[in-house]
Amino acid sequence: MKFKKSVFLGLLVLTVIVLPAFKNVRDFEFNPGENFVSCYKDQDKSSVAKTLDISNQELDSYFSEKNIEFLAVSYDKKSQIRISAYNDMLSKSARDISNLSEKNIKKLAQSITEDTALTYDIYIRNSRKYIEITENLKDSGGEFVSTQLITMANGKIFNITINNAGDFVDEDMLKSLDTLKFKESQDSFKSYIIITIAIVIGIGVFITLIVLMILGIIKDKKNEENV
Repeated sequence: MKFKKSVFLGLLVLTVIVLPAFKNVRDFEFNPGENFVSCYKDQDKSSVAKTLDISNQELDSYFSEKNIEFLAVSYDKKSQIRISAYNDMLSKSARDISNLSEKNIKKLAQSITEDTALTYDIYIRNSRKYIEITENLKDSGGEFVSTQLITMANGKIFNITINNAGDFVDEDMLKSLDTLKFKESQDSFKSYIIITIAIVIGIGVFITLIVLMILGIIKDKKNEENV
């Protein structure tokens, strides 16, 4: 019985060591400012859900359905910043928008706006290029401006959607893009090293448990023979 408990505890330790290494590594960091309450996909969402007057379950579903990685809502509920991410063959091969020619960026923009009445501009901020699409919309809360800023990094396409009340783009919200930092390849390498080390440790613990199990079986057989 003691041996079984030791094996169980060993497996528990193995889980604690290895699983955290496989948590999603964030591709970016973003700070919307002190006027917003925000959360990443892997964070507690209760404060944002409360501000939006919805349940945590509803907000979780919203994140999942829209591929949202980050959401910020102003305390007065008049502004919102949403960052979504997905990948395709182009993003996987190009990795970053800086690796695309002007011609290919325009092709990407045209593919996004085709079959719609939307127009686009190429917006540059902190040397990063974005495909900018702006439209004036209206809902139950009144008129608002929705600005989509689409870029590519880490092999993914990121859509930063900025919604603000009124009929013009809020420049202060655009300035928040200055805080958007995508992780460099060096960070990805560090994450790979950490995960590799965790796996090696996990394998070591697993092998130790197997050895202990075999020794336990041998000991049990000897005890049976001596009875």
